[in-house]
Amino acid sequence: MEDILMDNAGLLALLTFISMVIVANLFYSNGRYLTNTYTIHLPINSGEHWPSPRIDAALEKANFFNVRYDVNKRVYTAKSSVKFIASGEQIEVKVIECQGKRQLRFTSRCSAPHKVLNWTKNRKNVHRFERVYYSDIH
Repeated sequence: MEDILMDNAGLLALLTFISMVIVANLFYSNGRYLTNTYTIHLPINSGEHWPSPRIDAALEKANFFNVRYDVNKRVYTAKSSVKFIASGEQIEVKVIECQGKRQLRFTSRCSAPHKVLNWTKNRKNVHRFERVYYSDIH
């Protein structure tokens, strides 16, 4: 029995560490870091027409590609580039009504469903779009 434990000590340590990270995230952060999706609501000008050429241009200028607008769902979709450690993300931008004001709901979701800890890459996608979108106002 001792030989089995010694032979698999590294694997046991890794599994213990991963379990502790998952449990800590679930208990202390309500699971918000244990996700493959990041969504933010951004205020927009109430007079902006939909579909908006400005959103289309901001997605492309922020280096998202395959930008499309689905007329039936009234949503923009795009993709981010695949990097060495990231499998790319699916981007979705939709106008919603929230507390009587129009907002953009921007969502960045990992393309690979098994990736659950890509929160920072998704957050960077949101901020990259936000920076380009608002810089075009001024």
